[in-house]
Amino acid sequence: MRLVTFVPKKGAAPRVGLMHGDSHVIDLSAARPKPPFDPSDMVSLVAAGTKGIAWLRGVAKKATDKQVLQLGKVKLLAPIPRSPGIIGTFQENFP
Repeated sequence: MRLVTFVPKKGAAPRVGLMHGDSHVIDLSAARPKPPFDPSDMVSLVAAGTKGIAWLRGVAKKATDKQVLQLGKVKLLAPIPRSPGIIGTFQENFP
């Protein structure tokens, strides 16, 4: 399973996706049933633990054309675009 954070078009909010083959992304915000995490936040998916992984496996098997986007038509971002814990620690160690 390969996870990505992406934006589907300019000006859209970031969201979490699941790679589908080498050239497509499943948009988890469009997947059903509703995910046990915030589909716009990779940290939320990680925090969901085994429930999140089980949900992802089900989505991967049942992806519809409406949920699948061509990789070339989305903009990939860093998998976890923000990390407040690391920034806070860095600031505390280096005044």
